[in-house]
Amino acid sequence: GDEIVETVLLIKDTRGYIFGALAMRPWAETSRYYGLGEGMVFKCGPAGMRSSQSSALGTLGQFQRFGWSRKNSMFQTATKDALGLGGGGAGYALWLDGNLRSGTSMPCDTYNNTCLASSSKFEVAEIELWGLQLA
Repeated sequence: GDEIVETVLLIKDTRGYIFGALAMRPWAETSRYYGLGEGMVFKCGPAGMRSSQSSALGTLGQFQRFGWSRKNSMFQTATKDALGLGGGGAGYALWLDGNLRSGTSMPCDTYNNTCLASSSKFEVAEIELWGLQLA
């Protein structure tokens, strides 16, 4: 079918840090966590920072991905007021408020990640959500 399944969330914060997530299920309003372990969160560091690796992402900085740790299944959740990815430990790997203007990023058990943004509390400068449709 033509159903969008996976989504890629890209965020640039007001300090120029680029980060985001690959979510394996469509976003839906629920009070529970859902999703699959094939997803991930990632960070690229500040825009314009040169990477030691020569790649298309080199101009974004040093790409780091954090896959499922298998410690819990807190992949994604969404309400009318917020959306979140990851959980356990210090908080969400990535949390955005309902107006998509601010958020938090904390180390979490789901992905064993470090802070993805420029700091644990950040303001959004740009945001994109890409839907992926598998053939």
